[in-house]
Formats: sequence, structure tokens, C-alpha cells
Amino acid sequence: NMGNTSPQPYTSYDFKSQGSSQMTIYNNNVGIGTTAPDSKLHIYANNADAPTVVKIENGDVGVVAGQDLSKIEFLTNDASAPGAGVAASIRTVCQNAGNIFDLAFNTQNGPTRAERMRLDGAGNLGIGTTTPITSLTLGTGSSGISFQSSSTTLNSGKIAVIKQIELGNGNGNLTFETYQGGSGGGERMRILNNGNVGIGTISPYSKLQVASTAGTDI
Repeated sequence: NMGNTSPQPYTSYDFKSQGSSQMTIYNNNVGIGTTAPDSKLHIYANNADAPTVVKIENGDVGVVAGQDLSKIEFLTNDASAPGAGVAASIRTVCQNAGNIFDLAFNTQNGPTRAERMRLDGAGNLGIGTTTPITSLTLGTGSSGISFQSSSTTLNSGKIAVIKQIELGNGNGNLTFETYQGGSGGGERMRILNNGNVGIGTISPYSKLQVASTAGTDI
């Protein structure tokens, strides 16, 4: 049964089963297991040594690879460009029908809304790729791995950066950058796809080449 149980200014609707409260709507908040919800959805369960579980279930019995099974969307009503709509989402994606499922994260940057990160069924995390191949995989076009300073006023807060440079056909270089506060910085070392290492040069012609305009010390 349902009853109005609260005085003004807020109205409370209490849904009961066999005399026990099951769900409450109070001040436009919905409470399940609680009669005093303090958010739009508040779920409470007094489960000793057990988690409180929220389930999203898809009843499709013919799941195919690439299919989205469930999704949580985060929306905005911001009137500025590109306008209101879905700002971000989390999706469950079938990678291999029947036994492998991924978790995909989409965000919006200006007019572009796209997948940014994926945790696959094997536990591999991909950023900029939907097919991570190691525990952490950075995809094509990655801006690298940054180490950030507590101060973001210089060099956008960068202390050091490790980047990949894709050359195509499975070839690529690895670069290492460091920064000196307000004195600048940039690339310090590069490892080419052939294994040559350059310090002070981006095109080392031997296994180790150290280049300097002011004389070279090793």
C-alpha cells in the first residue's frame, strides 16, 4: 500500500509490503530501504558481511561481438556549444560472444564524443585504443605518459614526459622529455626502432650517440 506520511513543506510517499516500508519518495528523492533519502536515488541495505548490490541486466540471449549490453549515461543541459546531451557514459561491451566482456568509458571534448578508455575482459587497460594488448596500452596518437608538478603555471605542470612516435608498419621510436621550470625543456633522449640511443640528437647513427654544441662529456 501507499501512504502520505510527512508534513509540509515536503511530501513523502511510502510504499509498503506487509506493513514494512520498501520504497519512499521524499522531496523528489527516491529511497529504497530507507525512509530518508538524501539524494535522487538512495539505496540502503543492512547486510552483515555482504555488499549492497545494484544490478543492470540485459535479457538478450543472442549476444554478438561488439554489442553494447548496458550503459550508464551522464547528461548535461548546458546551453553552450555543442549543446545539451550526453556528456559521458560507461558501457558494457561484448568482446567475444558468450564469455568475454569489456567496460568502455566515453567522454566529450568540444563537439567530439568518443571512447577514451577500455578495461577488457582480461584486465588490460587501454587508453586511446579499444584493444589493449598489455596491462596498460596507450593507443595510436597517444600524447604519452606525463609526470606532473604540484605547480601547473609552468610548462602546463609537466616535469617529465615519455612519448611514442609511430612510424607506421609496426615501427616506432620512444622519446624522453624533462623540464626546468621557467627555463624551458623538451626532448633529452630518443630510442629509435633499430635500438640506437641518442642523447641531444633525434637521429643517432650508432648504438649510443651523445651530441652537444658545447662539447660532450660522458
